[in-house]
Amino acid sequence: MVDGARCRGCGRCTHLCKRDAFAMELRQPRIVKNALRRIDNGLTELMK
Repeated sequence: MVDGARCRGCGRCTHLCKRDAFAMELRQPRIVKNALRRIDNGLTELMK
């Protein structure tokens, strides 16, 4: 279990655990996701 008050989200625990018991999922910020979606939609329209 992770202590949310002490966790900094640095990911060191995922590299230090000898049993590979931890994994960290990195999510893109919403603004990046939206920008990529707009670019993809624009490219899709150009390909038509």
